[in-house]
Amino acid sequence: MTTTLITGATRGLGYETARLLAAAGHTVYLGARDVTRGAEAARLLGARAIEIDVTVEASVTAAAERVRAEAGALDILINNAGIAGGRRPPAEATTDDLRRVLDTNVVGAAAAERLNDLPPAKWTSERTSAIGLYVSGTPFSLGQSGRRGVRVT
Repeated sequence: MTTTLITGATRGLGYETARLLAAAGHTVYLGARDVTRGAEAARLLGARAIEIDVTVEASVTAAAERVRAEAGALDILINNAGIAGGRRPPAEATTDDLRRVLDTNVVGAAAAERLNDLPPAKWTSERTSAIGLYVSGTPFSLGQSGRRGVRVT
């Protein structure tokens, strides 16, 4: 079984992915900005809540240190954290609106890749497998590395 960390996992795709992996017996770190919501979601799914805000470098570092201390290795990172931004026409968006979306969906996704620096489990090659999901008008990308890889259906 694998050890997986999913950012943005308190609802939607992240929550459902956590549910499926936990039900299959995998160790799942359910990443959340809101500790209370994360703890409740993790309790319902049999996962481990972990506080992580991808827009705060110290939060990403703390999450990486916790996973390293508890699990020793991370097999799969599902970088699901993302926001849609303001619900208004693009011409009405402010630069602050755009910064918030870019900080979360682009810069935050890159920052969360720091979790790939965790020592890999024995069955992987050099790195943790990583999946990036960016929705609501931002790019969708998938990446993997590791001998067994990641299958997304």
